[in-house]
Amino acid sequence: MFGFIADILTSVTSILFPIFASYKALRTSDPANLAPWLMYWPTLSLFLLVESQLYFILYWVPFYSWIRLGIHLYLVAPGQQGSVYIYREYIHPFLEEHERQIDRMISDGHEKAKAAGMDVVKKGIEYVRVQILGQPPKRPSPPQSRSVSYSTYLMSKFAMPSAREGLAAAGTSDLFSLLGKALNQSTYPDARHSQEDQARDLATSG
Repeated sequence: MFGFIADILTSVTSILFPIFASYKALRTSDPANLAPWLMYWPTLSLFLLVESQLYFILYWVPFYSWIRLGIHLYLVAPGQQGSVYIYREYIHPFLEEHERQIDRMISDGHEKAKAAGMDVVKKGIEYVRVQILGQPPKRPSPPQSRSVSYSTYLMSKFAMPSAREGLAAAGTSDLFSLLGKALNQSTYPDARHSQEDQARDLATSG
């Protein structure tokens, strides 16, 4: 009973609020604000994936809507808990350990898709875009380097060069490197201390 109230609260706290918080983090361009939400969304996506596969069982769990609300509140909790803790302790180590296998899986899937005729489908879509919808043709993609895996090449397709140009114009061109450092330090909190110790040792020895 009143499960719909819990569902509404879950949508507000786990979707609507994080959307606005992510927007604010992007506006401030502060890696300390961006990093937690970059950890939150993969964690939430993984939780929703598991939930969708097991929903036919979870549907019969008493008060599941309220249990689900509690889980989502935990995920969105601020500080070094919730999704940040789950990402650091479980998701990141798993992805780091299996990164090469995942890269290989993506590359193999791409090759199989090409063999199955995906190139023909792409050409058909491009024809419809240009000839029927009147959109400008896409510029041909640069040839993929043999030293770069297909997954890396695929990730580069999602890049936003205009974002870098805007940051450079605003004098914050180092945001991406700062964000990478913030993510690395939040995932490996001891890394910063070890670097400081090394710098101190070099200073004393010199």
